[in-house]
Amino acid sequence: MDNYEDCVSKGRHTRGERSGRAKLKDCDIIEIRNSVQKVSVLSKKYNVCVATISNVIKRKTWVHI
Repeated sequence: MDNYEDCVSKGRHTRGERSGRAKLKDCDIIEIRNSVQKVSVLSKKYNVCVATISNVIKRKTWVHI
């Protein structure tokens, strides 16, 4: 656990678009949260599942933005 805490404290951990598996970018998150479109429309637009969009809107994921 010490290694992880050190990594986080020095800003070396991957989160958000820095993660190799991320399909969304920081600018996408801002657009999603400001959008008035339905979750299903947004999920098709960004090619992710509905749950991903819902979690972004509810700030369960991408909390650093």
